[in-house]
Amino acid sequence: MKTPLARLNRVTMFYVIEVDKANPNGDPDKEGEPRTYDNGHGWISPQSIKHHYRDLIEDKESVVWQDIGDELLHLNPDEFRILESRTRGFGDDITPAKSWEKVRQLSVDEIRDHYVDARWFGATMLSNQKKDQGTEYCRAGALFLNEGYSVAPVIITRATLTREANTEADKERGMAPMANKSVIHGIYCVYGSLDVEGARKSGCTQRDLELFKKLTPEIYKQTSSDCRFGTNLLHVWWMEHKSRLGSCSESALWEALTPKRKGEDPNKPSESKNDYIIPTSLPTALESKLASCVDLVDNN
Repeated sequence: MKTPLARLNRVTMFYVIEVDKANPNGDPDKEGEPRTYDNGHGWISPQSIKHHYRDLIEDKESVVWQDIGDELLHLNPDEFRILESRTRGFGDDITPAKSWEKVRQLSVDEIRDHYVDARWFGATMLSNQKKDQGTEYCRAGALFLNEGYSVAPVIITRATLTREANTEADKERGMAPMANKSVIHGIYCVYGSLDVEGARKSGCTQRDLELFKKLTPEIYKQTSSDCRFGTNLLHVWWMEHKSRLGSCSESALWEALTPKRKGEDPNKPSESKNDYIIPTSLPTALESKLASCVDLVDNN
């Protein structure tokens, strides 16, 4: 297939996400409430963030794919199917079970060739299916994202929604008790990295990464919903190292770009992003250890 990333250097990623009266990631074990830890800090699952990338390009008739995948990058849609989807690129009239059976019949190379999310994030669902074809298939993929974690604890509001028109014959109005569950405000951080060895094993290419970078500013804008509206990317830092193994500490990069809560109490829930000191660049000493440092939100 395409030429793999033989000489790409390691990349460190860092997302800064603002949540303003929104639910960035509902918890199914808590009736869709925004996810929180026991200490009150909010969190966003990495699967949720990856899901937005998949959603953006699964439909090849979408504006995002037409503008970015087709017109800007001139990509072949057959090489950019989505593995973790209902149809898996086999047509709208196929059932999930049938599409899965078709995937199981594909070789390792065919999966690499056709499914970009397998090249990006890996395909753990296939780990037991492909043992008979050798161990070369990378279950983890090239890109790693950690869960989002809010800088300060968050406050969750709950409200009942009503509507004038009702679907029940014996009632004049509809009601959804406690249906609206939102974080009043929070700044969340997500750590990530590009592992060059993972890219080699999964077959991830430079074109795959260019698509990922172009999609990044759109992951919340173009996948919005009533409950998630108010979730926005402030910064997504793409920091390329000077070597494939890395040229400086990733934890030092993440720490330098992490927003700090203003005031005497760092655990006081915020009301706006003005309650934080949000870095807009790296210290010179750290940046000099990198090949480049780009904010994908401002660079598109």
